[in-house]
Amino acid sequence: MSNIIIEKENRFLIQFDYSRRLSQAVVKLPGVEYNPKYRRWECPITSAAGVFAFGAKYGFILPEKKSRRSVFSEPVTQLPDLKEEIDLKMQLFPYQRNGVAYALEKGSCIIGDAPGLGKTAQAIAAVCARDLFPCLVICPASLKYNWLMEWKLWTGRHDPAILTDTIKNTWSVFHQMGMHDVFITNYESLKKYFVVQINTPKGQRFKLEHIRFHPNIKLFKSVIIDESHKAKDPSTMQSKLCYGLTRDRELVLLLTGTPIVNRPIDLLSQILMSGKMHHFGTIANFREMCADDERWPEINTILRNHCYYRREKQEVLKDLPDKYRQKVYCDIDNRDEYNAALADLAGYLADYRQATDEKIMRSMRAEIIVRIGVLKNISARGKLNDVKEYIDNIVEQGEKIVVFIFLKEVAAKLRERYPDALFFTGGQSEDERNRAIDDFQKCDECGVRFERHTDCDHEFVPSEHKIIFVNYKAGGVGITLTASSNVSFIEFPWHPADVEQGESRCHRISQKNAVQSLFFIGRNTIDEQIMQIIEDKREMAEACTGAVDNTEERIIHSITELLGHA
Repeated sequence: MSNIIIEKENRFLIQFDYSRRLSQAVVKLPGVEYNPKYRRWECPITSAAGVFAFGAKYGFILPEKKSRRSVFSEPVTQLPDLKEEIDLKMQLFPYQRNGVAYALEKGSCIIGDAPGLGKTAQAIAAVCARDLFPCLVICPASLKYNWLMEWKLWTGRHDPAILTDTIKNTWSVFHQMGMHDVFITNYESLKKYFVVQINTPKGQRFKLEHIRFHPNIKLFKSVIIDESHKAKDPSTMQSKLCYGLTRDRELVLLLTGTPIVNRPIDLLSQILMSGKMHHFGTIANFREMCADDERWPEINTILRNHCYYRREKQEVLKDLPDKYRQKVYCDIDNRDEYNAALADLAGYLADYRQATDEKIMRSMRAEIIVRIGVLKNISARGKLNDVKEYIDNIVEQGEKIVVFIFLKEVAAKLRERYPDALFFTGGQSEDERNRAIDDFQKCDECGVRFERHTDCDHEFVPSEHKIIFVNYKAGGVGITLTASSNVSFIEFPWHPADVEQGESRCHRISQKNAVQSLFFIGRNTIDEQIMQIIEDKREMAEACTGAVDNTEERIIHSITELLGHA
């Protein structure tokens, strides 16, 4: 069998004799599926760029290249100006004001801005502008606490609450008493909080009409659905619950940087939730449009005119700071282990405070730092599930990300989850580390690294490697990772200079985008104290130079306050 790629009925058929190398490469194509009946791989037409790059790289016979345009390839039309002022605690960027104005003018819509452009802030502002409370926020489990913090950050008049089992049956009473008017939950909990009964007649296909929702859902005037592409399949329980909760709401805002994961039909469920399907005629007509790539520009035009907008970072650079930081709060899943270590430290601190001899206290301070390191270790391991979900969201949206780590144990767990990711750590040879940087930075078409690509006669094509994990000590200085504008930190050093050195791997000459710096913080853990110390030191460094480093004393004092012994 020749290695060949055939285009047929809006799909690519990829055929080759078994090769481990080719098998490992083909599974990375977006939306690819193996067809065991015909012993071939099949890929949606929307993955044309990746398919042709794969075929060229591995010497396949390729079909004739057609002139294709993405569903979202049309130029962005000018969004309206926001003429009203919204009562917020912080100011929106100009491009965010344009996005809010679009949502207020069109009503329910899909906010499709690229990662890091503040879709959350725009959604909150639009709901506040129309005073549509109570508001329900549906998001991935790892983002619930971040939504809570964002509401508090942007508005002081509206009190958010995360739905839990303790208020499962009483949340509506809390609203009626004036205590909360924003309620946050995750996709997996929708049935638990809002469904009374599901009754699907025997032999029938499950339908929305078979779900009996609790009458209190009628209280919601607005609904925000974050990462709405997670409900892209209309046949799933998750999508039907979301659709049921959005019906008859005054404002529905769907947030996603990846409205299409595999093929245009992924939009169906999201358009239904926005209530804008009538602009496409019938569902059957929309399906026909999705199946015909010549009609994709038509889909694009209807979407942008009625219920969708998107901006890339490059388009709004004039409004963005060149580097901005964001905290991402994570719930650790090893809380019992953490609490046991914290209690052990509490007892040791009590002994430390009773010590009188300075020599003994110096020795005990060193031991306290070691025990605090244990807390950092436990927190780092405990937040990895949330970290993975967040990283996956960024990668799904076609972005690259640099992740700084420290512990070997954390690196080992990340290798298990991301076997194809790149690593730059102290345990590697110099050749291995250089190869990791080359693979992350190189252009997939010509192999030239991002920072040297200025003289090439074609646009830079990012390599397939989306994630690189970097050890602070090995890669904190000297290397360039400007192919990514996302840098993140799972574990924190004690000094802001170390953080800034990490950020500078992406935030340096040849970077073409604003750099987003993410800090994954274990909620109610040592991470919060360390983050505060980093921020305080950064402020101090900006105010003066040559300050005395009192890290150990700050750490001990902070932990002592946390344990109630100050």
